[in-house]
Amino acid sequence: LAWLLVPLTDMLARRIGAIDQPNERGLHEVPTPRLGGLAILVGVLAAGALWLPWNDETRAILGGAALIAAVGALDDIFDLPAGWKLVGQLVAAAIPVSAGVTVQNFTVPFLGRVDPGTVDLVDLPLLGGIDLGDAATVIGIVAIMNVINFIDGVDGLAAGICVISALTLATV
Repeated sequence: LAWLLVPLTDMLARRIGAIDQPNERGLHEVPTPRLGGLAILVGVLAAGALWLPWNDETRAILGGAALIAAVGALDDIFDLPAGWKLVGQLVAAAIPVSAGVTVQNFTVPFLGRVDPGTVDLVDLPLLGGIDLGDAATVIGIVAIMNVINFIDGVDGLAAGICVISALTLATV
């Protein structure tokens, strides 16, 4: 579905001027349309609606995905300042966390299992009532968004890495 929608996002990008112009930092030699993330979003939303259980967690995950895709589209069109993008990422990551999608536990080599839910940040004045697992989940989601964003300079690289990651996680 995403592959089929790319030509439509290409036409939309050209119509509204969301074009990545060649520059010294980029790898494009010709002007390249942006907004391909919208095609990917539609594919993700369709797959989620078809194959995931339709509950609060799924709706929150897909809602967070829709929000961060909207932030990305706005950035493609208006070149948002980094601070605004970070705020959008934090809010988008907080949506699934608020619905209970959080890190329950993880393992650290040589230390074993860590349960962040047992550490409450309520005693810290600026972080009152925030669970460490919730905070770690938001930070982790924002970190992954930025890692993917940083490798998105080469056509197909970020998409390829995401497909490999998705297939690996699906297998696990």
